[in-house]
Amino acid sequence: MNRFLILLGMAIALSWTTAAFEFRDETVQRGIHFVSTHGGNGLHLFPEFIGQGVAVFDYDNDGWVDLYFVNGRPLLEPEVPLPRNQLYRNRGDGTFEETTDLAGVGDTGYGHGVAVGDVDNDGWLDLFVTNFGENRLYRNRGDGTFEDITQRAGVAAPGLNTGAVFFDYDRDGWLDLYLVRYAAYSLDRDVPCLREGIRVYCDPDVYPGESDRLFRNRGDGLFEDVTASSGIGSVPPAHGFGVVVADFDGDGWLDLYVANDRDPNYLLWNRRDGTFQEEGLLAGVALSAMGKAEAGMGVAAGDYDNDGDPDLIVTNFQQETNATYRNDGNGFFTDVTASSGIGPVSLHPLGWGVLFLDLDRDGWKDLFVANGHVQDLVERFDPTTTYAQPNQLLRNESGRRFRLVIPEPRSPLTEARSSRGAAFGDLDNDGDWDLIITNQNAPPNLLINECQPEATWIGLILERTRGDRFGIGSVVQVSAGGMIQTATVGGGGSYLSHSDLRLLFGLGRAEQVEWVRVRWLGGKTQEWTHLAPNRWHRLREK
Repeated sequence: MNRFLILLGMAIALSWTTAAFEFRDETVQRGIHFVSTHGGNGLHLFPEFIGQGVAVFDYDNDGWVDLYFVNGRPLLEPEVPLPRNQLYRNRGDGTFEETTDLAGVGDTGYGHGVAVGDVDNDGWLDLFVTNFGENRLYRNRGDGTFEDITQRAGVAAPGLNTGAVFFDYDRDGWLDLYLVRYAAYSLDRDVPCLREGIRVYCDPDVYPGESDRLFRNRGDGLFEDVTASSGIGSVPPAHGFGVVVADFDGDGWLDLYVANDRDPNYLLWNRRDGTFQEEGLLAGVALSAMGKAEAGMGVAAGDYDNDGDPDLIVTNFQQETNATYRNDGNGFFTDVTASSGIGPVSLHPLGWGVLFLDLDRDGWKDLFVANGHVQDLVERFDPTTTYAQPNQLLRNESGRRFRLVIPEPRSPLTEARSSRGAAFGDLDNDGDWDLIITNQNAPPNLLINECQPEATWIGLILERTRGDRFGIGSVVQVSAGGMIQTATVGGGGSYLSHSDLRLLFGLGRAEQVEWVRVRWLGGKTQEWTHLAPNRWHRLREK
């Protein structure tokens, strides 16, 4: 045992780096005064530990991304006024103003997740909120306000709903909706769970898992529940959290990957006929390298090794490493959790939101993980861990491995909270990704990126002329400085959250971009040459 601990300590030490990553926490300075609540009163009701997410999206089409925070509420005792979700408009001068009432999106349900997409193809992003209870679908009117069309659209789907994502699975030009569900739970069925005589949050298997649901957009303002006919209803029920969409096998059709808590994860191959086939076990992404179903929370897809296809990472419970799967490009994945350097440094924390993104603009996607324990009283029965935990940033070293960044003492990355959701966006349009993290019963963290300001970059905004205007699911490649990078527009990911739909590529010290290639969803490919770096470009489909 002592030898094991020594070897583990050596492995962790080899996974550290002191590379400079600088962030400023400007939550209050930028005008964000939101405070999350799970509404708990000490009874430890089951939905409370799940937490809430955040969306980064430009709801008023002014070129500056805005923020939408999902909130909880007391589940038993009413509170006046009830906590609600909040929308913050980016003024474009470095500050935000709350516009919740004006926009009409202050839902007071028990919120968990959020997804964003243009469901009616009018060029304005709409908003979907998952709740414990009935969900909410807000249609963007294009004048700064939203209309609640939940009942008319048919997506209320009462239950314990968690993750969600908009994507065009049948390539008919309309965004469909995949809804993740966690457990068959209701307040009148709540089971008290104890550990060493202390009331705690129950393990997931106390309540049976639920089947996810798929809603097809009919193009007339209505969604059709195609869970059964699509094959999703035939997949074994599970305790689902995170979901991400990408074309994992390169056939031009969007697939799904779902992180499940203590159940095998799903890889849902799109069969191109309106149905899906679950093949997570065969593809090598359902279980850990030891063949164990782990406590999957968040998930991210990204081409971290720049070989042209999306790889996967899933955040897991403490004493379970964050599972990392390299896409081999043939419908199969290899578990590289240990060899990537992610395994040792992720063993002790409990991970939730996770992001693949190039934070230092060197052309390689780094990794951000939001951490925090489930049990708020965990220190009373487990002295080896804490409820509040620091989040983690791992630097990508040329696609070979990741190394944990040891932040400076005053860095906001050293702060310990029980975090949940994580999203990214270029909040100040300066050409680097900023971070938004949600925390249990606390304000969020808005972290402004000040990493490597001398590195060049290029930002891309896709604009389709037919179907979904924002190009969700389109694949973009950028060639610069002898490197080809690949990214997919949108597609969910992280944990209960939605990130900036724009694409931003770090170019290192490259002074020019040779070409940019877009494969629009549907198969059509376009190429642009010699786009100027260090600015945002709008790429319009022809």
